[in-house]
Amino acid sequence: MTLPKKILVATDFSKPAERAGEVALAWAERLGAEVHWAHGVEHLPASTPPRAAPLITSYVEKARQLGEEQLSAAVDGARSRGLRAEGHVVDAPAARGVVELARELDVDCVMVGSRGHSALQNLVLGSVAERVARDAHCRVVIVRGEATPGSPGTVVLGDDLSALSENARADALALAQVLAARLDNVHTPPLGVPYFSSLGLVLPDG
Repeated sequence: MTLPKKILVATDFSKPAERAGEVALAWAERLGAEVHWAHGVEHLPASTPPRAAPLITSYVEKARQLGEEQLSAAVDGARSRGLRAEGHVVDAPAARGVVELARELDVDCVMVGSRGHSALQNLVLGSVAERVARDAHCRVVIVRGEATPGSPGTVVLGDDLSALSENARADALALAQVLAARLDNVHTPPLGVPYFSSLGLVLPDG
């Protein structure tokens, strides 16, 4: 595995997104990586009624301005820690914009919080995380929990012994080593009996 040297944080400036940024900064310090932030601001929809266009245009412009200010603060904070950092306002729906920017910047890793703004959290950053994980060309880390950002303690790998798992196994091992974390490799053998197929087995060493 080549450890990440360029990390992109997808942010809507919610608490979970801030948490993803904290993890990205902690990893960047350990890995010597640069950090980029991406914030999506959508254009005026083509179907907008003419009477509503000025109001929505004003809202979009204010959202873009606020996004630029918050990105600037995040970048300044990273640079104050001696890191290379940049912020990007993306004029596109969040998930698509993050995926396209990740490819344009050729980043090694995208970090995103598991929840975002709004009472409909699963329909906001939650769905963005899912779509980014599905469509990005690189590794995607979905950040959740409250552990110390730079010291995860334990890395858990769900291993189904497939070719994809081989890649994940190498990544997990390398990250566990550089982050001084314990690595737990978990595999549940298929039992072939539907009633028991949801049970997890703990197999002794040797």
